[in-house]
Amino acid sequence: MTSDQTSVQVSNKISTPFTHLDYHEIDNLCTVLVGHCDNTRQASPSVYARNTCEDIIAMLTDLQIDMRDFGKQHGREIEDDGFVTV
Repeated sequence: MTSDQTSVQVSNKISTPFTHLDYHEIDNLCTVLVGHCDNTRQASPSVYARNTCEDIIAMLTDLQIDMRDFGKQHGREIEDDGFVTV
């Protein structure tokens, strides 16, 4: 990942379309990551780590809500052949 003063760029390309399964898996991933950050926030003696965990939890929660809402509207079904029709 690279960054400059105005943006953050990621090296991975996101391939679409997403399926309902993809959205469900991202939702589960966010839930696990939020739980881990919450455990760290509660147990860490570092104020910086606790504050960072709070920021990460807020970001993951926003991502989870946005992905869930977008997935309900735009998620695709996997066809019998294992592919997604665009």
